Amino acid sequence: MRQHHKAGDRLFVDYAGQTIPVTDPDTGEIQAAQIFVAVLGASNYTYAEAAYSQDLPSWVSAHIRAFEFFGGIPAVIVPDNLKSAVIRSCHYEPDLNPTYQEMAAHYGTAVLPARARKPKDKAKVEAGVLIVERWILAALRNRTFLRLDQLNTAISELLQGLNERPFKKMDGCRLSLFKTLDLPFQEQAELPEVNQLHFEERLGLLVDREVTERAYRKLKTRLKNAKLKQSACMENIDYRHARGLDKSLVLKLASCQWIQSHQNVLIIGPTGTGKTYLSSALANQACRTGYSVLYLRFSRLFDQLVLAKGIARYAKLLHSLAKCNLLILDDWGLSPLNDEQRRDLLEIGEDRHGSRSTIIASQLPIEHWHKMIGDPTMADAILDRLVHNAYKINLKGESMRKKQAILTQENMSE
Repeated sequence: MRQHHKAGDRLFVDYAGQTIPVTDPDTGEIQAAQIFVAVLGASNYTYAEAAYSQDLPSWVSAHIRAFEFFGGIPAVIVPDNLKSAVIRSCHYEPDLNPTYQEMAAHYGTAVLPARARKPKDKAKVEAGVLIVERWILAALRNRTFLRLDQLNTAISELLQGLNERPFKKMDGCRLSLFKTLDLPFQEQAELPEVNQLHFEERLGLLVDREVTERAYRKLKTRLKNAKLKQSACMENIDYRHARGLDKSLVLKLASCQWIQSHQNVLIIGPTGTGKTYLSSALANQACRTGYSVLYLRFSRLFDQLVLAKGIARYAKLLHSLAKCNLLILDDWGLSPLNDEQRRDLLEIGEDRHGSRSTIIASQLPIEHWHKMIGDPTMADAILDRLVHNAYKINLKGESMRKKQAILTQENMSE
């Protein structure tokens, strides 16, 4: 029967059947290190460490370090029937080791040993042991360890990759499930006033935490997929330099209403005046508002289109460009377009016109774009879809990179 586990409820613990040899550098004596494994029931978040023995001190110490790793205490610990945990096994009233029972009482948790010859009672850790043997112990089988702490460092490094390894049949990984399920419950349980809250209030706190966590993860994904060249935000835009930047217009664009209305933004100015930074700041604001963004340099766009045609993915690439809420084309117009590039640009403009928004950053004044595109008919069609429904920002002045370099030299001379 399939088992369902509540967040923060059960921690399943056991030792792996396989061991790892540790060689004493002085005597050459080889000692088999035992591998302790702990798995949380709800998220499958896994902890593992090595010890020289399965005796009581090693058993208790491993639990304490597992609690530190998980950042909290589960409601119930489910161990196997080894002697360090259970003196006499019983289906109904097993006799626990007194030291182990005292440790559980000290941390405010309960111990419910699995029944003898009933591995399904601790199926989570049985699977966890198998995964640790495959992904950690197998990876370390050809390495030589001279100290136990050296072995535990290696296990810790591989353990991080194991917990971050994506699931095959569901979204996320052990770490993401732990942050979503177990961690909020543990944090709430540690609040001093939590027992005074009603069930509905505690549930509301967990739901609020989940909503916030999901929104943060979605924002991280949008920013990662945007591939922005610079880490910029609207709050850090510099209005002090005289470069023709209209603060009221920028604040209006920060509302992202122009994206909802499927309008464009054209940022024109000499090199170094902050076109890419301003584009990235507007893109960052769009991601924070919930829109999908993609940053591309103009030349790289055509490189991707040529490659897509060669591997029969041209239509798929056009579709992905068409559905992106905000497309940024940087370094527009550095060189004239050929006939194939003009057709590609018209396809992209036609797919996005009236349904998506585009930011274009260019050193070339808008009145020269027609000549840069080349063919008059194609240029009219392309610019009609880009320019007439766009906000225009014309920057001027010296390069901000040059000013920054001068300030840096002055600071160094001082």
